[in-house]
Amino acid sequence: MTYSLYGTPCENVVGRNCCYFPSGVQQMFPDDKELQDLKIESYIGTPLMHPNGEPLGLIVLMNESKIQHAGAIELALSSIAERISHELIAVVTVAT
Repeated sequence: MTYSLYGTPCENVVGRNCCYFPSGVQQMFPDDKELQDLKIESYIGTPLMHPNGEPLGLIVLMNESKIQHAGAIELALSSIAERISHELIAVVTVAT
């Protein structure tokens, strides 16, 4: 999926660090129509990174209510993101 990150919580994640908005994410990003349409209240996302530091994408969890246990989720997402990044790099390397 490709979309403009401008004015979305994802803009704060790609190429950076994990980002958590426990509540009110629609109000913080009023131009993000998807948040409004999906009635999203909370958001947590982490970047997918190439070992050379290049951003590859991101993984996001969103919910209509507050995401509980954000610290544990952040640790799990970071671990998953590292694995997915390696898999993406392997697929691209084989395809080229």
